[in-house]
Amino acid sequence: MEVRPTRGVDAVITHALQELTELPAVGRAGIALSEGAGRRLLFTASDRSGPVVDWCHIDAYDDVPLTWTLRSRLPVSGALSELADRFPVFVANQAGTPTTAVIATTLEHDGMLLGGVVAFVHDVVPLAPLNDAVTSIASTTAAELDALRRRSTGHPPQPDPDEPSFTIAAARDVPAARQHLRRLLTRHGVEEDTVDDAVICLSELLANAVMHAGASADVHVERSDRLLRVTVRDRGGLLGQAPQPVRGVEPTAVHGRGLQILDALSTRWGSTTTATGAAVWFDIDLRGRVATPSQGPPRARAPHRGRPSAQDRVSIPGQDRR
Repeated sequence: MEVRPTRGVDAVITHALQELTELPAVGRAGIALSEGAGRRLLFTASDRSGPVVDWCHIDAYDDVPLTWTLRSRLPVSGALSELADRFPVFVANQAGTPTTAVIATTLEHDGMLLGGVVAFVHDVVPLAPLNDAVTSIASTTAAELDALRRRSTGHPPQPDPDEPSFTIAAARDVPAARQHLRRLLTRHGVEEDTVDDAVICLSELLANAVMHAGASADVHVERSDRLLRVTVRDRGGLLGQAPQPVRGVEPTAVHGRGLQILDALSTRWGSTTTATGAAVWFDIDLRGRVATPSQGPPRARAPHRGRPSAQDRVSIPGQDRR
């Protein structure tokens, strides 16, 4: 299947790649764009593009500077020798190429992560001026991409920062949903690791409801001192079929890992079906969460099906449940 963003996006990306490769010592540049949810990113590079931008898909969890920057939202800049410990396979793959250093940074505007850029430096030069130049190009490009996004969605109103319920109409709204959940939980004092886990879990549920099933979805967030619950109700896209656990999925697969991620990051999750679609929810216990996937074994969890119990349905203080 041909990978094709809008023509307006192509024009912005073509101009950005041209600007990046015109910088002193930059011999190659690449840009990745978020598709909205899940592990896939759209990618193109200066040596892939001609009269028409040649897009492909890459895995957001590849261990390379560009994808690491998108996951961490931190820039990468350094000579290959300085990056070898952190990205050994990537650095080894640069053997025999002119690349001496790499600079990667995010495409981010108004708190929304849209993608990232990477510049391959082909000479031994001071990196500080190049860092500033790449960051400037990335900032301008992100603003232009965000303007295109807002025009394509008819300037949708931003959710109230304290509103625990909101609707996602299309895949292009998923990044805004992630940012809204992050702001909402942070505003109510949820610790950072828990916020990160919740945002990842929400992305996977929205990937099923909006991207893969093609339906709009309602999101509802509930929180107490001991429990966080996020529920996604699709509007018919899953045809009343609740998701089933995935077994035996390859760890490196781009698709099919959403429910495994829910198993790993949430305390428990479940689903119900209705005449119009499906509702999937996940809980994260806020009491004594000390282990994360990078710090130790997965937290004990009890995945189950069915409607959340009344004692677990709690709302953000001062807000009405819908």
